[in-house]
Amino acid sequence: MRAKARLFVNLPRTAIAALNFDDPTGRFFSEITDARTISYGYGLHRLPMIRGIIRRIDLHGMECEINGHCFNTTLVGTHNLYNMLLAYSIAYALSIPVPHIIEAFTDFPGVPGRWERIQNVIIDYAHTPGSMALVLSLARRLATGNLIVVFGAGGDRDPGKRRPMGEIAARYADFVIITNDNPRNEDPMQIAHEIETGVSNTPHLIILDRRKAIDKAIDMAGEGDLVLVLGKGHERYQIIGDRRVPFSDKEVVLECLSRRHNVVPPSISAT
Repeated sequence: MRAKARLFVNLPRTAIAALNFDDPTGRFFSEITDARTISYGYGLHRLPMIRGIIRRIDLHGMECEINGHCFNTTLVGTHNLYNMLLAYSIAYALSIPVPHIIEAFTDFPGVPGRWERIQNVIIDYAHTPGSMALVLSLARRLATGNLIVVFGAGGDRDPGKRRPMGEIAARYADFVIITNDNPRNEDPMQIAHEIETGVSNTPHLIILDRRKAIDKAIDMAGEGDLVLVLGKGHERYQIIGDRRVPFSDKEVVLECLSRRHNVVPPSISAT
């Protein structure tokens, strides 16, 4: 917070600071800057200039309202409304007409690898305990059936997050499949076992081959079930040792779904 505060302290009076007033940090920044402040948020604690609400949300998107202007978007989740509120604030400060801003939100197709939905599969870049909790809690709220999650943890990176990632997966998912996610120079099975220590009694499997892990999850998913493939998102490679092996979660998901076209998959069962 102190590091970011320097950005606002140094702003001239002619500048504009767009700040989230639902966050105490945003309100603090507004008090230390000479810049003109444009505030945004839900209005949970203090009424902002730019106020947004979610009127409806499901797996297909959201119906939102910003300062009385209603629109539909393919984006999903509270975090995305905050992103749109910030974008709206900046565009408003630049005197972009409001209808153009709303049209942009309506037309925006989303970011590849960020809550990218293909039928009953969600692909997302979430690869930390915090981002996993955000995505999985949202999926848990929207899923009508079981929630199956496929994920791993990177090698040669913070090993302390592995058990918490397993705990978060176990908290929200009905079935967990632990797999490879850029193991680099570490033993993939050792990484998987470290994640597994947090999974507890939730039904789970370790399938190190990521393609087979995704295929297994899709094969298990029945009517109303939702599969989340987390960790790689938009990435098009898998780092194994010192090699970058071509790999795309999206391509693999499309291949697996194509093979199962018009086939009713079995319901999930504990293994």
